[in-house]
Amino acid sequence: MEGVRKRNIYFTIGAILMDLSKAYDCIPHDLLIAKMGAYGLGRKALKLVYSYLKNRMQRVKIGSTVSSSKKISIGVPQGSVLGPLLFNIFINDLFFIEMESEICNFADDTTIYACDTSIESVMIRLESDVYRLMKWFTDNGMKANPSKFQIMFLGRKDMSKLCLNISGNLIPSSNQVKLLGVNIDNSPNFEAHVKELCRKVNLKVNAFIRLRPFLGEQKSKLIFNSMIMPNFSYCPLIWLFCTKGAYNEINRTHKRALRALYGDYESTFEELLDRDKSKTIYKKNLRILMTQVYRTNNHLTPEYM
Repeated sequence: MEGVRKRNIYFTIGAILMDLSKAYDCIPHDLLIAKMGAYGLGRKALKLVYSYLKNRMQRVKIGSTVSSSKKISIGVPQGSVLGPLLFNIFINDLFFIEMESEICNFADDTTIYACDTSIESVMIRLESDVYRLMKWFTDNGMKANPSKFQIMFLGRKDMSKLCLNISGNLIPSSNQVKLLGVNIDNSPNFEAHVKELCRKVNLKVNAFIRLRPFLGEQKSKLIFNSMIMPNFSYCPLIWLFCTKGAYNEINRTHKRALRALYGDYESTFEELLDRDKSKTIYKKNLRILMTQVYRTNNHLTPEYM
């Protein structure tokens, strides 16, 4: 990272967040079955999966008008338990490509990143590897959207002026990208993520305030703990080292939510926490971090940790 210094050497990190068009709907059935066979599934298992995918029909309804049914020749069902598993099996050999960059993938979200002392070297590696991946997508019946790719170089602010040419699309580097629901800025201090987090929580608190007079304490706590508080629990290990100002914003939002829960607009934040028998989000995050460190030190987590 430019600005991160170790033994007088500065590093630059660059990343490309790739976008796929309707990834789940583009998987060729025959190719998926062939890959599953290559991984060792038996003939009976393959026939079962093939029968699950084949002869599916779909149609469109607008108002009272219904279109004729059409057979689905590609894609895996979304919203099912088996759909994401089949997709992961299909995309698994993506990681066998020889690349100069590192690759991270979660379902249809694919990100490549590179680190070097030279920004030029990082850009060259990213550009060459993104074409390797795009060729793989094309060869496997999937379609990438270069115009929707996101690019970010971590470190100095002037890196936002950099851009990459991908398939004729000149894509500028962003100061902020969104990956799997987390806003990552090139500082990175995660202030943008916390700001968006508090905005979402406040919207839900507004709705909760309107409902609260019609609910008893038990139901109110159930809604509070299922609708509001889980927002603070999403990926805390990523953003827990945000700035003090960001945590102040979180505390204000948390305090407002507790006041709505108990109808208490006089007590301090500390008094509300005592009444709720809970801790601040910061302390909760530290507990999550310490638990993760313990699990990692005792080899109870995946190897990458």
